[in-house]
Amino acid sequence: FCGHDHNRQWLEPKCGTEFIVSGTAAKTTKLVGRGTKTLFESDKLGGFVLVEITGKKLTGWFYDENGKEEFTRTVTK
Repeated sequence: FCGHDHNRQWLEPKCGTEFIVSGTAAKTTKLVGRGTKTLFESDKLGGFVLVEITGKKLTGWFYDENGKEEFTRTVTK
């Protein structure tokens, strides 16, 4: 997890690692194409990610600043 970038992203896993960016609580900045494949990305509105971990299952939901769910993913290890 990181939040320095001012956008929301769930990048494609690399070597079994999930990469999640949730950094739009204060403002957004435009996503710049870096060639990194994503499962979800948004720079239009602020928002947040909610994460629930139960046993070996992690579920994450991205919401925009209006509370609209935009993306969900569940990973079981």
